[in-house]
Amino acid sequence: MRRHGQRWIAGGAVLVLVLVAGWWIARNAFVETVAVPGTRLVLKTQLGDDGHSLEVARRGAVAADRWLREAFGHPLQEETAIRLARTANCVWIDGFGDQSTAWSGGDGICVYTSRPLWRSMREREGGRDAVELIAHEVIHAAQRELGCVDEPDRQRFRWLMEGAAVYGAREALIATGERRAEETEASIREGGGFRRDLVALELFETRNGDDAAYQLWHRAVRLLADEHGGPGALRQFCAEVGQGRPWRSAFETTFGLTTVAFYDEFDRGRVMDGSSR
Repeated sequence: MRRHGQRWIAGGAVLVLVLVAGWWIARNAFVETVAVPGTRLVLKTQLGDDGHSLEVARRGAVAADRWLREAFGHPLQEETAIRLARTANCVWIDGFGDQSTAWSGGDGICVYTSRPLWRSMREREGGRDAVELIAHEVIHAAQRELGCVDEPDRQRFRWLMEGAAVYGAREALIATGERRAEETEASIREGGGFRRDLVALELFETRNGDDAAYQLWHRAVRLLADEHGGPGALRQFCAEVGQGRPWRSAFETTFGLTTVAFYDEFDRGRVMDGSSR
């Protein structure tokens, strides 16, 4: 009897595990796939998704793809999924850590559509902020293909990679008419990119930053693109680093000045506009 009872307990435990696994799979499975015509991007949604984020994600994908083709010079070569996750999981490991509202990684792009930040971005100003966020992550996917995206704990030029994604996403929306070029400086200022208490740009080679720091990095990359080679130089830098060239050497070859000279130039600009420490 005792052995028989143990078998019942073991069987019940297995049944519970199977039911939990089935529930998790049903809750987190991406059941709909929508291709974005003319691109290597596909949109994936989970069971029960309300569909409101699909169009916003499509606009971001189209805008980013156009900018990557026409300005950056490297559209995505591999099929890349943008997962619109209604739940807290894009991949199973997500449940064990805090993830950003949107991120790009080796498994593609994930957006958590139930989070308050995404909802507020999607619902104001026709969803332009959400469109720009999608474009930002698509640009990161292109950088990853070129091989210049560092692991989180081994950052070498964080401000440049993140600043390039912010810059490219904004330029992508300007190209489609969803943003006006005249809005850009005011947007950077509103985001805190001119704050006097932000540390020197070079300290952000390996350091994380808040929203204001991202706008500082945006300013720096905009200076590089405007004065030192254009958006195509951003792609060239990324490609050279991806081929194994030391990043400071790739920076000098690509942009025509050393990192030290660029930091000096950028800091002089910060003094002139009053945002320097």
